[in-house]
Amino acid sequence: MHNYIVIPIIFTAMTEDTLLDQVDIEIAHRLFLVMDEVRAIFGMVTSEFDLTKGQAMVLRWLEKPQAMRDIAEGLACDPSNITGLVDKLEARNLVKRVPDPEDRRVKNIVLSDDGRSVQAAIHEAMAECVRALTGLNDDERELFLKLLRRMT
Repeated sequence: MHNYIVIPIIFTAMTEDTLLDQVDIEIAHRLFLVMDEVRAIFGMVTSEFDLTKGQAMVLRWLEKPQAMRDIAEGLACDPSNITGLVDKLEARNLVKRVPDPEDRRVKNIVLSDDGRSVQAAIHEAMAECVRALTGLNDDERELFLKLLRRMT
């Protein structure tokens, strides 16, 4: 786990607007703390599969066949980055390039059987780590999921 500086929140002599602003500040702060932990966990999980975070993100993104430009857009990175990541994944037989049925000039990236297995294993490992990280009981996890769905 990481050591963090906690931002103190002072509730004395605050107006309702100030109080809401402080709540929003703490929510943002705590979201960043959670993101940092999830990133660290993701790094550990991907290294267990001898993948970079970028390669694992591509695998995670491939729920259905995708053109490389769509993967790049979805992952908010340069398409040339995706080419290198896909080359390495293809060399490990985790993905395949297949012609797009509507435009044969376009190559879609699809998971191979091995890629599907690795993708599922990464999802499961992340779920186990997140369960341990949150320390929430079943009811709290259900509520947290409902709140996350509203946010995303």
